[in-house]
Amino acid sequence: MWFLIALMLGTSPTGQIDTFVWYKPQFETVDECLEFARSPVGVLAIRERLGQEFPGRDLQNLYCIPEEKLKEFIQTTLDDNKIQA
Repeated sequence: MWFLIALMLGTSPTGQIDTFVWYKPQFETVDECLEFARSPVGVLAIRERLGQEFPGRDLQNLYCIPEEKLKEFIQTTLDDNKIQA
């Protein structure tokens, strides 16, 4: 499975980069993910969701990442938060 992840410009009040992961839709291939992210329907859905989650913030970049890399990213983020706490 492949997932779409967004990184937002700027940082959160805690100094971290805000991210958003779409768990639906999921994609079988990187090409499916990229096609969605570039399609008019996908662009609209992405903008609407990020506008709800991060009002007034701009998108830095979108990535299509495989499930294993997403798990690593989440675990690293959790580990980093434990160190900072």
